[in-house]
Amino acid sequence: MLGYNTGDLWPLYLGIILHGVCYDFFFVTAYIYTDQKAWDAIRAKAQGFIALVTLGAGMFVGTTLSGKIVGHYSFPRTEPAKFQVVKPETWVAGNFVAWDEGNERTYGRIVALKKDVTPPTAEVAVFARAGTGFQESTQTSVVPLTAFQKPLPRWDRIWLIPGLGALLIMALFMVTFQHRDPPKTPRTLDPMHAPTTVPLSRRRFVQGASALAAGLALAPASVPALRADTRKLPFMISLAEWSLHRTLSAGKLDHLDFPKVAKQDYDIEAIELVNQFFKDKARDTAHLAEFKKRADSLGVKILLIMVDGEGSLGDPDAARRKAAVENHHKWVEAASTSTATRSG
Repeated sequence: MLGYNTGDLWPLYLGIILHGVCYDFFFVTAYIYTDQKAWDAIRAKAQGFIALVTLGAGMFVGTTLSGKIVGHYSFPRTEPAKFQVVKPETWVAGNFVAWDEGNERTYGRIVALKKDVTPPTAEVAVFARAGTGFQESTQTSVVPLTAFQKPLPRWDRIWLIPGLGALLIMALFMVTFQHRDPPKTPRTLDPMHAPTTVPLSRRRFVQGASALAAGLALAPASVPALRADTRKLPFMISLAEWSLHRTLSAGKLDHLDFPKVAKQDYDIEAIELVNQFFKDKARDTAHLAEFKKRADSLGVKILLIMVDGEGSLGDPDAARRKAAVENHHKWVEAASTSTATRSG
């Protein structure tokens, strides 16, 4: 749209390049800066707040305002500067049209079409001038479809407003933004783990953003090579067997191999079993012993067995509640048999 009045394509490509640069220095740089400034305990919340403001509230406000701006600079509110040629068979009732009547450009709205005559024509409600725009009058005219053109929005005016808005925001940012280095002993919500914030100067801020933009543009294949943080987590997690229910149900994984998968594939040393995957083995001591043996050999702790399909322990009916309790007895015994020896 930058080449709207010129007919050249180079402004279009320039706009695409500019869009990429703006995206890097607005979104990517904001995330980098927030990552540097926020301490560990609130870093994820701060990044989420950026997404809420920009991709949530910002996009909502921008979409609403842009719609109003486009509507204001579109026919019949304003006189178009250019027109689009449209095939006669594509016109429908309600379309806005422009055509030359004598030596004067005329505008209107199609009321009815007559395509069964030669040449096809349309009955048009003619628009009269009203300030810088037009409004519908009581006058009508019959015009051949081949004479019509489509009035286009004033894109030159439309894009001028967000351009000026961007300049204003940039000026406000330059005046109000003040970077301050973090104190030597930064506050943290977790006294056991000091935040990893690195003092960020203006030069390092710009250098980091530029390097990231260049890396993403020139070496996308290098992204998968980034390694995860190998630092020891301050807590341990467990793996529920239901997380792999599709693989287990499809027969691609045997229940006895679940401890091995948890340890070797996910580096998790605690598991939670689901009775659905060994429902007929609740009293199979050999099976339970084999499972415990495999888990113990890998250093994997069995935390619990989730039980389904045995009735509700909170059933309001006394008989059904009693039956459910009795149905659970075998799983309590199975849990006792399968408990791993390692603790911690």
